[in-house]
Amino acid sequence: MIYEQVPKYPHMLPDEAAIWHRFYVPRARQFLRVDYDIHVGEGVLPPSGLPDWIRAVVEATSKKRIDAVAESSREIWIIEVKPRGGMSAVGQLLAYEILYQGQFKPVKPLKKVLVAERMAPDLDLVFAQYDIEVYLV
Repeated sequence: MIYEQVPKYPHMLPDEAAIWHRFYVPRARQFLRVDYDIHVGEGVLPPSGLPDWIRAVVEATSKKRIDAVAESSREIWIIEVKPRGGMSAVGQLLAYEILYQGQFKPVKPLKKVLVAERMAPDLDLVFAQYDIEVYLV
């Protein structure tokens, strides 16, 4: 059996990285840039008295983290990568869109995208209702 070596993508587990790789490689040219593990929101305020390095770790790890943000010539894609797309992806993408908009003030329109291997049943209408584009790879 031959295994394809998949690059590591920041913050993605091996199965997520493989899914992302299958999605991204054939589409790479449509993006001007892709950034990974984008921290949004305020996170938890660490208690006072902690060393600076611990405070930095607490602040960084408690923020919400977008798997990938890809910019094309016309829009910015906020991307969540999951083996199985379900209701949690809906909530994450809705929150990420609001937090990203508030923090980065993008000029281009935002597009919510789920990249998954498979989908939970009964959610097509939910994703469509919230204007979330789904790519199964």
